Amino acid sequence: MKRNSMSIRKKIMIWFSLSLLLIVGITLALTFSISQSVFTTDIKTQLTAQVDSNAQEIEFLNSLAGQETELGDQYLSFGDGFLEIDDDFCDYRNGVYTCLIDKENSLLYGECPVRLNQSQIFTFTQVSPIKYKGDRYYIYERPLQGKNLDGLWLRGVASQREGTHLLSSIIKLVMYLLPALAVLSVLIGYLITRRSFAPLQKIMATAQSISGGNDLSRRIDLPPGKDELHKLASSYNDMFDRLEGAFQREKQFTSDVSHELRTPVSVILSQCEYSLELDERPEEYREALEVIQSQGLKMKDMITQLLFFSRLEQGREPLQLETTDLSRLAADICREQQTLCHRPITIRQNISAGISALVDRRLFSRVLENLISNGIKYGRDGGYVEISLRQEPHQILLTVSDDGIGISPEDLPHIWSRFYQADSARSPEQSGVGLGLAMVKEIAELHGGSVRAESRMGQGSVFTVALPIVVNP
Repeated sequence: MKRNSMSIRKKIMIWFSLSLLLIVGITLALTFSISQSVFTTDIKTQLTAQVDSNAQEIEFLNSLAGQETELGDQYLSFGDGFLEIDDDFCDYRNGVYTCLIDKENSLLYGECPVRLNQSQIFTFTQVSPIKYKGDRYYIYERPLQGKNLDGLWLRGVASQREGTHLLSSIIKLVMYLLPALAVLSVLIGYLITRRSFAPLQKIMATAQSISGGNDLSRRIDLPPGKDELHKLASSYNDMFDRLEGAFQREKQFTSDVSHELRTPVSVILSQCEYSLELDERPEEYREALEVIQSQGLKMKDMITQLLFFSRLEQGREPLQLETTDLSRLAADICREQQTLCHRPITIRQNISAGISALVDRRLFSRVLENLISNGIKYGRDGGYVEISLRQEPHQILLTVSDDGIGISPEDLPHIWSRFYQADSARSPEQSGVGLGLAMVKEIAELHGGSVRAESRMGQGSVFTVALPIVVNP
């Protein structure tokens, strides 16, 4: 299939020009048609009005003796008297000829460009067209009424050619003016389109630059605006922000995983090399294997948690929401964690009864387990970890507090990041992989909730998970 490589701007200009050309053609045709109709109606109206007006300017006089003649009036001998034609009688005006004829079709006064035969005379009591010597004329006749005016007729004749000159001038003006306006409109449309699509060119250039150079820090720099292209540019910039953030997190993630795996792999390899160099001493072999096992379990735990994160982000761990008795679930997990606790630390319960919520029971159990194990890991011998659960009007609050080593103000904003471990936590007996709190945050946000932490060095920490109250649909 052949691809259409024409740009959108060119397509718009072509369609705009063709549409404008069509409009100009239709306008010219309508102008010509309407002008013809208006001209025909106008010439008939003028012809009728001129003849009717001149009919009032003719009077019969028995004698001129004792009559006061007026300057400009015409007097014609007719029968036993005279015809007085007032000076207001117009034999030609605005392309209309008017003439006075008798019943024999003889011209008495005025001018008539058309010669009618006997079969045609006195038949044009309504304005009608006629062809004469290749030209088109409109004729109107009416008999005169009055004393001794019987047998006299006024004939009006209008040539279409003279009216056509005016019509042609109008048509020519329109024919020149409309195309000129069309060309001007196309030029203005081109300039507007070019200016309007300028942001799109910047968007394309920036996207190609990012794609070609892998520089996710670049952004589309447009002047302020609220049209669709500016909104598109803003959406692209937001997308680039998210992509850059995701790319940086991926780089950091790769670096962190490499760092975390390097240590146990190095320990395992060194223990293997050391064991291979030993003589047959079972106790030393056992000690080396225990170290290898410990590091292997650490790697297994890390890989399991990373797999869990990956499934969450890819939607392969969908939430299985069900109405869960959080009070009973929290109490059960507290008892389990106390049983598994290998340190002299007491797990206290301050759990309100009858609190239920729509949660994924399996994931929420992991939240409780991670927070409690975190408190045990960084607590002090003889200390405590307290779990509090209460319901407020619009949210459920789960709080896990301890009196352990605490977290420094510099480290506190970063504890929810993956693989982050405060310096105080980097002791052999307290070391972890730095994924527990990140998992707590991820699960809480999947449920529409939030997390926060408060801590003081040497006094302990307080972790709070807030969940919205959701009614089971």
